Amino acid sequence: MIDSASGVTTGELDSLVAALARLDEKVDDAERVEQLSALERLKSAVAAAQVRVTVGFVASQEQIADGWREHGRACSDAGDFDGWRQARDNARRASLEEPSPANPASEGSSGGGRGRKRPVLANGIAAQVALARAES
Repeated sequence: MIDSASGVTTGELDSLVAALARLDEKVDDAERVEQLSALERLKSAVAAAQVRVTVGFVASQEQIADGWREHGRACSDAGDFDGWRQARDNARRASLEEPSPANPASEGSSGGGRGRKRPVLANGIAAQVALARAES
């Protein structure tokens, strides 16, 4: 059971999802109305919790990206182009930053000089959140 004194764990959330699958259907209509009302409150609470978790995730990833940006500046100052490029790519993966249109090399190409580009694999914060929420 969920302990209200501490935070809710992923396992407890999974247990709640499983419990909802066992919702008692052999009830009268007054109870069904109560169930609908409780489920609506639950749906609102879930949406609010998703926002809080997303905000925390974005803030955490931005801190990681800031660390990579700082590392990139140090590599740049030291003349380490490969280190700078790796730090830049890591910072992009950990942030909302998209590859720059001014730098098509950052978007990838199919090679062969034919001008075709590979699709960019979205792997930043937005992509991770969308994947976790099963959204495109």
